[in-house]
This record gives sequence, C-alpha cells and structure tokens, in this order.
Amino acid sequence: DPSAASRSSRADSAAVRRRSAAAIRHPKHIASDERHAFYLLNPDGSLGNTQSRFQRWFDHIPGWNGVAGEEPSSDQLQCALATHQLFVYMGHNAGQKYVDLERVQQ
Repeated sequence: DPSAASRSSRADSAAVRRRSAAAIRHPKHIASDERHAFYLLNPDGSLGNTQSRFQRWFDHIPGWNGVAGEEPSSDQLQCALATHQLFVYMGHNAGQKYVDLERVQQ
C-alpha cells in the first residue's frame, strides 16, 4: 500500500527531526561515533523544503559537515567516507547514484 509506505516514511522523518533537534540542544548526548558526521542533503536540488529544514540543524552540530543542494565530487565523497564515522544521506532513493555500496563495505 503506497499510502502506508508514505505514512511510515513521514513518521521516520519526524523521528529523525526530533532526535536531531535534541542533539542540537544537548550535543553532549551524541555518541562519539556521531560526532564526526558527513551529510549529503538534497544532492539533486529537488527537496528544497527538506534542505532548508535540516541544513540549519546539521550546521549547528559540532563536528558535522557536508554538502547540500548540489552533487558532491567523487573525491569529496571518498574522503568523507574514509574520514567520518557517520554518513547521513537525505535525497531520493538510497543514494546509490552518489555512493558505491560495494566500496563502502570495503
């Protein structure tokens, strides 16, 4: 049922927003592996509302950096995956256009 999947996705997004907001208010509660994150937010530019909502949060979390509203270079992604403990993707599909899952597993 597509409408059930949509409701589930929205509920998941709401939970992420709540946790992100709590992390901004109380950054000491972020686990150590979450303190060094790289985000890829809205890389194709089609999720403007999502980008405006989440980028403000991400920008205020110490140790987080990333790319928003544009496609990252392959060098940028390789470096991010090698040097960050957490990778957050917020875009369409699973991000396989930008991230080679086989490479991540290595």
